Amino acid sequence: MLHSVRSMQFVLSYPNGWEEGQIEEMRRAVVSAGLVANSPEALERVCFISEGKAILHFCLNRIPTLEGVRSLTILLSPCWNM
Repeated sequence: MLHSVRSMQFVLSYPNGWEEGQIEEMRRAVVSAGLVANSPEALERVCFISEGKAILHFCLNRIPTLEGVRSLTILLSPCWNM
């Protein structure tokens, strides 16, 4: 295991259509790559999120302020070029 990543948390995105078995394969790959140990405590530092949810969080963090906004329509599309 890499020495410098023992306290890091990892958030990995997966394609929207993936099922639990495919996500489990990613979890095994994280362990095989040495990012975390194969223990319940270490695996708690690994989170998986669908690409759609990841894009939503990214876009919401790009909005300077939501104060005073009564309604908000969010289009889920790549917005990293904003």
